[in-house]
Amino acid sequence: MSLSKVDMRLRLKKKTLDAALEAAKDEIAYGFVDGFSATMEHFWALYPDLNQSEFDPFKIVVNGKITKE
Repeated sequence: MSLSKVDMRLRLKKKTLDAALEAAKDEIAYGFVDGFSATMEHFWALYPDLNQSEFDPFKIVVNGKITKE
């Protein structure tokens, strides 16, 4: 097999693996957001009068305060 054919096969394999990696990242993100949504539904059922407008799955807590990231 010539070097150019090997190179083409490796490029195709890399492209396939890159696409699979992006699909896996998307699946993880969807699972995370779905889990957050389910948790929020439980929270709303338990504490319906609490202001929940600040809840966001992509914010984090630093030194006791919510930050964007």
